[in-house]
Amino acid sequence: MYPHPSQSEPSANASHQNFSEILDTISDGFLAVDQTWQITFASPKTALLLHWTEDQSGTSLWLGVPDCLDTPFGAVCRRVMSERRPLTTEFFDQAHSKYLMVSVYPMADGLVITFNDNTAQRRTEMKYHKLEEADLIGLVVTSGTGRISEANDAFLSLIGYSREDFAAGRLEWRNLTPPDALHLDNEAVRQAMSTGRFKPFRKNYIHKQGHLVPVFLGGSLLDSAEQDAISYVLDMSDQKQVEDQLQAALLSLQVAQANLLHNEKMASMGLMAAGMTHEINNPITIIQGHLEFLELIVEDLGQVWQQIDRIELSEASAKLIAEAKARVNYERTMANLPITIEAALTGCKRIRQIIADLRTFSLDVNHQAISSDKFTDGLLATVNLVQSQFRGRVDFVAEFDDLPDLLVNGGQINQVVTNLLMNAGQATLGTGVVRLHTALRDQEIVISISDEGIGIMPEIQNKIFDPFFTTKPIGEGMGLGLSICYAVVQAHGGRIEMESQVGCGAAFHVYLPVSGLGRVTAVPAT
Repeated sequence: MYPHPSQSEPSANASHQNFSEILDTISDGFLAVDQTWQITFASPKTALLLHWTEDQSGTSLWLGVPDCLDTPFGAVCRRVMSERRPLTTEFFDQAHSKYLMVSVYPMADGLVITFNDNTAQRRTEMKYHKLEEADLIGLVVTSGTGRISEANDAFLSLIGYSREDFAAGRLEWRNLTPPDALHLDNEAVRQAMSTGRFKPFRKNYIHKQGHLVPVFLGGSLLDSAEQDAISYVLDMSDQKQVEDQLQAALLSLQVAQANLLHNEKMASMGLMAAGMTHEINNPITIIQGHLEFLELIVEDLGQVWQQIDRIELSEASAKLIAEAKARVNYERTMANLPITIEAALTGCKRIRQIIADLRTFSLDVNHQAISSDKFTDGLLATVNLVQSQFRGRVDFVAEFDDLPDLLVNGGQINQVVTNLLMNAGQATLGTGVVRLHTALRDQEIVISISDEGIGIMPEIQNKIFDPFFTTKPIGEGMGLGLSICYAVVQAHGGRIEMESQVGCGAAFHVYLPVSGLGRVTAVPAT
């Protein structure tokens, strides 16, 4: 940009040349306009600040500085032209996102206008202003080294630090972040350096008192050269609490749903068992009766043959009888017949026991008032009975708290405890301890049985109360034990819960209402 000196005055040319060189050395832009708003002079710095690409001399100020006519800058220029006194204002160059500090001075033939790039200072002021004003959201400025250079009161309050702590340099970004979340910060830095901002994410801060504070964090780069970044921090503690409550409610619903499905399964099992026990019990009774009759016949036949053997027979008759015995392998047959019949009777008894077990699924509980001492004595007798089955390999330890009198079917509860104690002993490899403990909690009697065994695999923990589910080899169990326990406890208006960790044993907790809730009807014959 060049002034328009008179071509007839060489000294004026030299003067203007010196003036231009002086203007080139200062950081401010310099612009002169006449009384008709025509630009008569513009320094090279002005062209840089206003992003001119060609000489604007002779051009209207309102064209050289677009969109400024109706701005505070335009108003100040008109006032100075009218009132003939200097004024200063700020002009925001929207096209280039630049703040310019503008000073306008009256001259005899127009105005002199100076421009200074105030963008950096203005943004710094805005940054600090936002930090001071934003009390509802945490704001923090960090350097590329992790040093916190600015933070508002909301952020300091969030992490439990004071202004004095901040002034003393006790805040370091990485010291506020748990080690397992540092990778999140590193990723945020990578995004900011790449795109100028980082996507909001969740993390925890370490509070001054040591506990974790859940936050939602986002931000952008302020200065790419210095790697300064400003971050907004939202306290998510309340939302985390709500989420935890929702998670707990969801878990409770899932447990309720699982219990409902299991109860439906058990109810179906009860209906099926009621029909099955009748259909199976009748023929098995007939079979067992015939086997017992056959057992008597075989015994009588044996006595008959013993009498025959004492009779003196002719040689021919004795030979015929000997040949007949040989053909049917008489000696072995007579020896094996009682064993075979006894094995068949044992099988019948086993089937009848299974029938009795199945009938448990459709049982109705006949509650009886029982004193706490009698109830405890029954449990202790059960422990002693089971203890004898393990011949000292497993120690059974019983601890009884004071309990109120109960309204339960003591025999059926002892059956439950027997089953749980047997399972605990069988799960204990080598030597170990099985503990039984009773307690009163919130109007419920709790019978807890724990072992030091192998534990229960997570993938089968939701199946162990299902009828016919077993992990034992074929022939060693029908998988009815725990499902019967479940049915008995449920019929008493209680519940049974399990906790286990593989390699650390298992614990079963039986909860029975003190009031003896349940159906008061006759106990079916078994």
